[in-house]
Amino acid sequence: MREYNVIFKLCGSGSAGWSDACSAVIIDETSMKQEDTSHGPDLVGFNWRLPSLPIKTGGNGVCFDTQHGLVSCGGYKSASVYALPFDGDAYRQQNYDWHWQPLPDMSETRWFPSCTFVEHNKLVAMCGSSLDHEPLSTMECFDFETQTWSNLSACHKSRKYGGLYYANTTKKLYLGGGDHATQSVEVYDFERDVWHDLPSTQLPHRYYPNLWQNAQHPQLLYISCSYSNSVECIDLRCHDSVWSVVCGANVFKTDTLNLDYNQFRSVL
Repeated sequence: MREYNVIFKLCGSGSAGWSDACSAVIIDETSMKQEDTSHGPDLVGFNWRLPSLPIKTGGNGVCFDTQHGLVSCGGYKSASVYALPFDGDAYRQQNYDWHWQPLPDMSETRWFPSCTFVEHNKLVAMCGSSLDHEPLSTMECFDFETQTWSNLSACHKSRKYGGLYYANTTKKLYLGGGDHATQSVEVYDFERDVWHDLPSTQLPHRYYPNLWQNAQHPQLLYISCSYSNSVECIDLRCHDSVWSVVCGANVFKTDTLNLDYNQFRSVL
């Protein structure tokens, strides 16, 4: 049994302006874990060209779900939402019928929004920049069964580039960092439709930080991004708990990759 990871790249800007190009990199984790390399290196990754997005844009939010596929939310001066299914004959045959399908627009423009799937039938999109380039705090939820958006309570601090993580075990939504709120972390209670502030992080996490929980110890919440180049952790059981740096600088070798660390976004 081989293990694979997929990294998606959608749109963006270049010398010709905004792009509609979509692609993915398939990484063979099994080959990377092999200790015996006497027969020579195996292929560990390859590029996969995906159907182009119907619009040229950049700064669109992206998330993936096994049932609904790849979803693009917003972008430059855009409230558009599109889904690329990864099931059905068109996908399996990789023919011209495999293409992005439009979903109902969000209630407002969101540039560099935060988005994630909640369970399998709902999608949350929030924050980002408005049509006037002002940071947003609003949040809305799309129901795939009714094909409608509904407004939820806004978070406390407006931001773009915020990291968003849904914890299946506790049914809580965690929002962390982002421009204009680099050390802010908030948690959302779906049952009560309210946000609560968590303690501020020690370091700034500005560009789409990753948030995750320890599988063996789900009470531990982690945050990390290339801007801070560090990992922080907090124990959610303690009311007076604070964030602590558990992994110092040089988590990401941005110099080696020759990337602007401010814009380097990693997926863990």
